[in-house]
Amino acid sequence: MFENTALALGVLQTLLEHGKITYALLKDDLSVYEFAPNFQTFLNAVNIQVGQSATEIFDALICSEQTVQDVLSGKIPEYRLEYINFSSSNVPPRYISLYIWNYRSNAQRRLLLVVEDVTSSALIEQRAIQAHNELRLLRIQLDQVNARLQRQALYDTLTELPNRRYLDDALPRYVEFSKRYQTPLSLMMMDIDDFKDLNDAFGHDVGDEGLRILARVILESVRETDFATRYGGDEFCVFFPMLNVALSRILVDKIKKALDKELESFLLRFTISVGVAALTPDVASAAELIKLADDALYRAKREGKNRICISGAEK
Repeated sequence: MFENTALALGVLQTLLEHGKITYALLKDDLSVYEFAPNFQTFLNAVNIQVGQSATEIFDALICSEQTVQDVLSGKIPEYRLEYINFSSSNVPPRYISLYIWNYRSNAQRRLLLVVEDVTSSALIEQRAIQAHNELRLLRIQLDQVNARLQRQALYDTLTELPNRRYLDDALPRYVEFSKRYQTPLSLMMMDIDDFKDLNDAFGHDVGDEGLRILARVILESVRETDFATRYGGDEFCVFFPMLNVALSRILVDKIKKALDKELESFLLRFTISVGVAALTPDVASAAELIKLADDALYRAKREGKNRICISGAEK
């Protein structure tokens, strides 16, 4: 028994000498009854007195009286406060953990307060948290980049309309839906008449602004359920779910009138030619529907431009 006690005292002395742990005995009112030889050095304090309240030494113990009483009465085995930022003058911030246990000596009730220096562990945990947060931020940034790249892949940067790639994915779905439920679907192909000549005469910046104006007019003229895209160059494609050719023709006329009004204050004046086609039982695919509208568009070009031609209504 003596050897075990001596060994325990030796281990405790080693811990105290290496400065990683210290202790104090407290009364039930949290006043200091006795403290270890290294207690003041450990805390970098020289004015700790027997009888002083532990709450004056450790702010974290303020308002902990009830919990301490629960430790004394045996309701809870210990009171633990971990990774406390403990600062003192002229010393870099440290992190400590406090452990309070019930301690009985000569039938007197005391509290054993153990103070452990956990600065290294706290810094490691802080670095781990920081690394986790930085990884999370990096993931968010990558997701934003991916979303931006995806948008760039599916949207035209000049007009901000969906591009042909988007159309090639969306239109077949609408065609399949219309065929399954036997609902109308019509599509128009539109381009600017003599756009190359206009670009050569006024410059590409003016031509680009003309494309933006036309895109804006299209969006403002069609319904929310319609799907407008920049097909390529000066060519635009719009399909109209739940609309037959006659009703879609009304929207196309609306686009042409709105464009004429919009161009009244613009340097460049231009007209558009339009081809319109409807999904019928004979139309097998989205690609075929586009071709029908495109053929009608080129017929409008051949017949003098600045007009609307309907597929299947050849003169």
